[in-house]
Amino acid sequence: MLNAFIPALCLLVAPPVQGVSDATPQMVTIGAPGNAADTSSGLGAVALPFRMSTFEITNTEYVEFLNAVAQFDTNGLYSTLMTSSDRGGITRTGSEGNFVYAVKPDFDDKPVGSTSWYDAARFCNWLHNGQPSGEQTAATTETGAYDMSLAGGSIARLPGALYYIPTHDEWYKAAYYDPFDPGADALGTTDYWLYPACSDLIPIKATADAAGDVTNPGVNVANSDKGADWNGENGNVTTVGGTTSAGPWGTFDMGGNVNEITETPGTPITGPPVLPTRRLRGGDFSNAEVLMSSPAPFSGSLNMLAEGANVGFRIAALEPWYEFGVGLPGTTGTPTLSGTGLTVADEPVTVKLMNGLPGSVAVIFIGFSQINVPFNGGTLIPAADIILTRKVKPTGNINFSFTWPDGFPPQSVVFWQFWVFDPAGPMGLSATNGLQSTTP
Repeated sequence: MLNAFIPALCLLVAPPVQGVSDATPQMVTIGAPGNAADTSSGLGAVALPFRMSTFEITNTEYVEFLNAVAQFDTNGLYSTLMTSSDRGGITRTGSEGNFVYAVKPDFDDKPVGSTSWYDAARFCNWLHNGQPSGEQTAATTETGAYDMSLAGGSIARLPGALYYIPTHDEWYKAAYYDPFDPGADALGTTDYWLYPACSDLIPIKATADAAGDVTNPGVNVANSDKGADWNGENGNVTTVGGTTSAGPWGTFDMGGNVNEITETPGTPITGPPVLPTRRLRGGDFSNAEVLMSSPAPFSGSLNMLAEGANVGFRIAALEPWYEFGVGLPGTTGTPTLSGTGLTVADEPVTVKLMNGLPGSVAVIFIGFSQINVPFNGGTLIPAADIILTRKVKPTGNINFSFTWPDGFPPQSVVFWQFWVFDPAGPMGLSATNGLQSTTP
């Protein structure tokens, strides 16, 4: 792996990074990799940084998916409940082979419901494959993140998955883990809240207007316990993010609105036949607020085929570039380091130094482990497995671009840091933050 990596790093020019489609859900980074679990539940420990969709997947996003791959709806991605239920937000017209899907009035930014675990997995496959159009085949929905040809209980995340359903631990960490606020200590567990909106108090029930928009947004509000009455229903879905109550990492509605599917297997439902299940999290518009609490939530085992108006999902993805730590200031301030591009074989990536001393020489340390040792007045973060030099441009930048090499096993981690010769640094050097890259 190292021999393949070194020559790739010597390339200075790469093709432009492909843009992200507008259909890709907005996502936030969940950092602090290697965090401890919540002692009250044993959940929430995640080894690597990852991304989580800011909101639950909406009817608008799901309709794009349906119109792309469900003109022939071979695998039942559409449920009639999406139309027949007053909580459903999607209509279907036409006949097999020419189906057309549309969002109901006032339901565009409401979470999609009546989706099964299989539907969520196929949505992830579609994102992984670049959001193609066509019949439901291996090129669109049947593989990529998950191999849908397997029996339900055997389906697991494939190596290299770019988008996926979050595990129970990933979901739990995004909802409750908060290393930023010293008040996060639910039931004595350091850095965990009791409820998903950064609170140890039972959330306030959301109310809604005739269009399903939340009318009492604010701190620690959640759509639960039949508070949001509209469209003829005692309790209904509301606009995603409409409560304005965010979790510690910037996600919304992880308490209330719809229950959310996770990747983690649950207890099989006894038969015959025995039915495979997956864990469910988050509470919903109908159930009491206590079901969204961290130690004793509604985290039941859901039949993988089950569909209900109160069941939806959000997605996750591995974070290919994660910035952490602090740098060492120099003449122009503290230089910074960031990365862009997919860490997938033959994809263009760029590691970018900014705010270095113009015209100076910079040394980049690249390591396959993190050592964090004192070094010239600062901290050397990566092991010195590869050391290269580059000249800082008059703009104070270095764009270190190359094509990601083949041969990395899934979830391989590389650490990066630039040190710049700078007379204003403590020992004639300034340094960037650390940068971690991870392959999916």
